[in-house]
This record gives sequence, structure tokens and C-alpha cells, in this order.
Amino acid sequence: MKDADAAFLYRWILYIVAGAAVFSAASAVLGEIEADKALYLMSYSLGGAYIVIALIVMIWQSRQRIAEAILRRTQRPVRADRGSLRALLALPGERLRALHGRLLGRGCPSGGQRSRLSN
Repeated sequence: MKDADAAFLYRWILYIVAGAAVFSAASAVLGEIEADKALYLMSYSLGGAYIVIALIVMIWQSRQRIAEAILRRTQRPVRADRGSLRALLALPGERLRALHGRLLGRGCPSGGQRSRLSN
């Protein structure tokens, strides 16, 4: 991992932990003073929402680096008709679905069609 990437992750992990600590401390204080249960649960839930939103923002800020890492891992050159990242990521899924369909068709004794059971 490059130093710039490590510093980026370290900084964001500290942001997430610090924010979650603030929400956890606030909900702990509300729990100790026996505040309204709805207020306590709302502050506790906001901690989880903060973590999710912070992770989304972190990924959004590093999307260029992630795309470069994905494109760098590909062994074959990207053709003009499959130049988008979405098309590139869909290739392994298409192969997996095709293999799954073939295996299901061969594993069935009726050649891929289900037989009706009589009562």
C-alpha cells in the first residue's frame, strides 16, 4: 500500500472512531441520566448512521484510486465496446451465472425441468 493511501485510510479511520465515540458518549450520558428512551435510542442510532455516512463519503473521495486499482488488475486490454467500469465488472458475474445455469441443468434428473409430483 502506498503511503498516501495508508495516510488516507488512517485519517478516515480516526474520523470515524472519533465521531462514533461522540455519539456513544452522548447516548451513554442520556442512558445514565435516565432520559426519555426515544431520545436515548435516537442518539444511539445516530452513531450507526454516522458510521455509514462516513464510510460512503470515504469511498466517494477515493473512487478514482479504487477505479485505477481495479483497472490495473485486469490482465486483458479493455476493448472499445467494453470500456466502462460497469461493463468490466459485469464480465465475471456473467460467466458465473452461465456456469451456475449449466450446473443446475445437468444436476437435475429431468434435464433441467422439474417434474410434477402426484398426490
